[in-house]
Amino acid sequence: MTKAQLIELVKRNLQGGDGTPELRGRYHQREIELYISMAFDSLLNNKLNERQEYREELGLNNWKYDGLTKVYIVPILEDTVRDRRYSKLPADILSIVNNSGIRMICPVKEEQTQFFPRALTDTFLMDGLDVGQLTGMIYFNLERKNVYYSGDIDCNWKEVLMKLAIKFEEFEDDDDIDIPDGKDLEIFQTVVQLMNAKRPLDNVNDNNPQQVIQ
Repeated sequence: MTKAQLIELVKRNLQGGDGTPELRGRYHQREIELYISMAFDSLLNNKLNERQEYREELGLNNWKYDGLTKVYIVPILEDTVRDRRYSKLPADILSIVNNSGIRMICPVKEEQTQFFPRALTDTFLMDGLDVGQLTGMIYFNLERKNVYYSGDIDCNWKEVLMKLAIKFEEFEDDDDIDIPDGKDLEIFQTVVQLMNAKRPLDNVNDNNPQQVIQ
């Protein structure tokens, strides 16, 4: 289903069915969107045990984020102060161990030439060694919302292709949302529970608390 359809489905459940126009305006779309995003983060990043956590660190379980992955073409910029090439993340990514929300970076027309993730400390150590220049590999590391490149990157490249596992609110209304790993019911129930636990209140002239009608 699309993002807009998922939001509408949650809204209808919170209202107990189709509801009246007055009820349909009670829950703001942006509020529902943020709660759905919280549910995705909570359920997809839940560590059940040490073995699963170890598999996460190795990237063996990261396939479950592919359903929330979107493709972007991003320009390569020049940091003249640091003499480094970099790109800006075009969207907020899911909080996944080892920055695995970045599913892939590669040249736009060469997906077989994938860049490899590298920790900040590895970049500092390897860039000072000749072996770091002889591997023929391209690396990237994430600094806040900037992705810095190192290694054998072609100076003629102007853009890169990024596949990113992004937060729910970053999708467009007509984007398809593929809820991974059979967690559709869990996502739905978590959102409803979160929103029912904290319904918006407002005080009207009679001083009786009422749910806000947006």
